[in-house]
Amino acid sequence: MSKGMSTLAISEFIHEMYAMEISATEISRITESVLPAVNEWRSRPLKAVYPFVFLDCMHIKVRQNGTVESSAIYNILGVGKMDDANA
Repeated sequence: MSKGMSTLAISEFIHEMYAMEISATEISRITESVLPAVNEWRSRPLKAVYPFVFLDCMHIKVRQNGTVESSAIYNILGVGKMDDANA
């Protein structure tokens, strides 16, 4: 599920932006195939402490309810110490 756009709307957007044909059915198949990995990543355990944390914000224009509004997108990156298990 794409939360906010239908598979047909995504298909039409891709066609308009990239002149590429991809069916709504294919969009749905792709979405369903990556969903387990996305859910696994979202529910992964986080460390208690990150020695370095980088914060950034981008402001973009978003069309909502017939008007264009500025919206913030926040990016947060925590960098932890590499332990022997991750080396």
